[in-house]
Amino acid sequence: AVDLQPGPADPTTNPVLVDAMRTMAKKREHRYRAALYRALLDARLLLLVDDDGMASHLPGDNVDGRPLKVDELMGFEVFAAFTSLDALRRYDLRGRPYKVVAGRTLFAELLNHKVGSLLLDPRSSVGGELYRNELETLAGASFRRGRR
Repeated sequence: AVDLQPGPADPTTNPVLVDAMRTMAKKREHRYRAALYRALLDARLLLLVDDDGMASHLPGDNVDGRPLKVDELMGFEVFAAFTSLDALRRYDLRGRPYKVVAGRTLFAELLNHKVGSLLLDPRSSVGGELYRNELETLAGASFRRGRR
């Protein structure tokens, strides 16, 4: 197989977030959930965007792209975000159009849609799902922290 990616590869990585996800998978205690939420707010994630013919594989071209619905949960949309380009490629080897979004921005942005959940690193060895109530909590936390 040949993998041709013109231009520089996206350097986004989130080792602190991946470690927090791994820890939370093993230890379901409040302090680890709080650490995971902090890591999510501090992360920069790759959000899949809708390929409406205008989306590009270059993230800088997709800043206004609508999140791509990857599934449905009881009538609500499910979106997907990734901690790295490698994680995105595990989801789809061909790659998909995406944009890089700061966690503090992402959660509030998702609430502008009929979001049911956000998948994190689907098809990776460590991944997860944040439901709407968690997205609302994270959006509120990022808003409160930004006002201080």
